[in-house]
Order: sequence, then C-alpha cells, then structure tokens
Amino acid sequence: MKFILCIFSILITSFVYSIKTQRDDPGQNIISFQDSLILAKYIAELEKEYIEIDYTISREEIQQILSESRTNISDGVVVYSADSTFKIFTIEVEGCGAYCNSTWYSWIHYNLASSLEINRTIDVANVLSIHNLPDKKYLIIEESGGRPASVMTVYCQAANLISFSKDSMISHPILYHEEQQFGFCQENGVEMEDPPYIRYDESQKVMSYFYGNNYAYSLGLDIDTIFQGKFNYINGNFILESEKVIVNNREENK
Repeated sequence: MKFILCIFSILITSFVYSIKTQRDDPGQNIISFQDSLILAKYIAELEKEYIEIDYTISREEIQQILSESRTNISDGVVVYSADSTFKIFTIEVEGCGAYCNSTWYSWIHYNLASSLEINRTIDVANVLSIHNLPDKKYLIIEESGGRPASVMTVYCQAANLISFSKDSMISHPILYHEEQQFGFCQENGVEMEDPPYIRYDESQKVMSYFYGNNYAYSLGLDIDTIFQGKFNYINGNFILESEKVIVNNREENK
C-alpha cells in the first residue's frame, strides 16, 4: 500500500509525461493513465539504483539528492507501433562529472491485444520511428549522443530489426561490413551538406543513410569520411545494395 501511495504521489506532484504514437497525429502529446503508472514505476526503480530510498523520503528530498549528485532522470516517453502491437517506454538518465553524458533505459511491452501482455528490457535509446515491415517484422530507428572527450561530442543513430514469435521477441541482424547491427556515431566538426540520418521508405522498401566521421580527435587527422548508401529489404533481411564514400582531406585543402 505504501508503494502504491508513493507512485500516486509521484504522478500528482512532480511528473508530466509525453507519448509519441504513430496511431494518431504524431504532433499529439497524449498518454494514458495506465502508461503514466508504468512510467512512474520504472522511474521509481531507477531512482533506487542511483540513491538509497525508503518510503519516508519525500519527492523534494529525492530531487535534492539527485541534483546534488548532478543526476537528472527524465520524465520518460512512450512510443507505440503503428499497429499497436507493442510500445516502448524510454527514460533518459543524465549524469555529470567533468562533463555530462546520458544513459537510456528502455522497456518493450508486447502482446498488447491479449490479456497476456509481456514486458522486457530492450537495448534502444530515444526512438525516432517504428516501421511495420511486410512480413510482420518491425524496424526501429533510434538516436542517442554523448561527450566522450572534453572537446568532442558524437551524435548516433542505429537501426534495429525485431519480430515476435509466441511469447518471445527476436532481434535480427542488419549486416554492415563487419557489424551485426547497422548504426553510426558521428563526431562534431564533420563538414556535410545535410545532417546525418537513417530513413526508411515504406513504398520502396529501402533504408537509406548518410553520415560522416572525422579523425581529428582520435588520430590527429583533419579528414572527413562521408558515407551514403542504402539497404534493400529482401526476403526478411536488409541487404546493403550500395555505398558511396567521399574522403575530404581538409589538411590538403588548407
């Protein structure tokens, strides 16, 4: 009972949650009361990982302890698949030392249409989009970022291919050179005409991408390598069709 009261206190006094759904207008910010309760539960679990909490501590005291430790736990978001087969809850935790970095915690709930809803953790960050594929698989495109060095930041995107079999969630590889999952982290300072992206064209069944790397921080070389290519979705797999690589040696151009 104390735990339930604590959850209601969290909902009433502190948090405003948002939901991104592809079932409705993507500009809407709507969340059900049930999803609010689930987010509050996950946030409470995360708070216990970062600080010691008993049921006598107030919301203000929790926030003060987190603030003093330079830790911020976001309100969280919920993203639904377009067919309402599953939803993903994501909470960002920002921790600051010499500089700040974030960790993302996500949970996927599926079998939503049945009375046997299943939930488990899933290794994704901020979900940008969920795409229904023709063979009951789903493409999840996510983004994240960080500051691995004092003068260096990175922006990352990744693609995840999943499906469901009875009570199980299955992760499928997206082969890209030597990697089992396609994604990138682009350093700041790369000179490109357009921002980096991963996009999926549902009519063409093509996933395209555009990103760059710079080696000024890791190797001391002021060289941009820009990658642009596309995958075709064939027989349940993303197959790399083509990739164009442009090398811009800015040291030679000085």
